[in-house]
Amino acid sequence: MRIYLVVVVVSLLVIFPSAPPAFGGGIDAVSLTISIPFGGLPPLFGVTLRSELPFGYGVASLLISPSGQTLLRSGVEIPIGGGGSYLDVTGGIAYFDLNARFPAPVLGGGLSYRGPAHGLQFGISGELIYPIALGPPLLILEGGWSR
Repeated sequence: MRIYLVVVVVSLLVIFPSAPPAFGGGIDAVSLTISIPFGGLPPLFGVTLRSELPFGYGVASLLISPSGQTLLRSGVEIPIGGGGSYLDVTGGIAYFDLNARFPAPVLGGGLSYRGPAHGLQFGISGELIYPIALGPPLLILEGGWSR
């Protein structure tokens, strides 16, 4: 069990180098998150945290399926155009094979839309995340509160 924790901590430090500065200014938004399953993906439920960065937003999510499959993702949302559209760059770890000893690293990107900027907020995103959602995208719906 100790080796598992060491691997997870080292993976987080390698994959999420922007996490400490991203949340150093505080959490700006908290959302409940649901993924809509496509292909062989299970439905995932969880929480997403967002923090403002000089060039966009830092995002971290923990998503869990009813059978225990887990996706921990972190990344940045870079505004494109106006009106709440973002380019997403994501990294993280996935524990989709419950017989595996360790979780697998994941990398990906996609597009998202969020609105409005303050108060009650909703969002939708589509991401290609290698290796779990390379064919059909991981489609995520969010709803929460932003300060």
